[in-house]
Amino acid sequence: MENADVPNGATAPAPTQATPVVREQDRLMPIANVIRIMRRALPAHAKISDDAKEAIQECVSEFISFVTGEANERCHMEHRKTVNAEDIVCGP
Repeated sequence: MENADVPNGATAPAPTQATPVVREQDRLMPIANVIRIMRRALPAHAKISDDAKEAIQECVSEFISFVTGEANERCHMEHRKTVNAEDIVCGP
């Protein structure tokens, strides 16, 4: 049976895997959690701007992503599938 989209019996290219789309809310730590942690570290009367909340949210999320990526790489190098606490806190 011939592929109607491919002329003269040529083979169709293999399907490529689509890059998964990561939504903003899936990429970032929840803002309510960030605000709660920020409030614990600041005096009770301190006010936090929306820009500061968002900046910390971005930084915390990037840091978590970096640390988990490094831990995952370590597991991959050791042919393990499970990341554990030691992978997170150990140095290079």
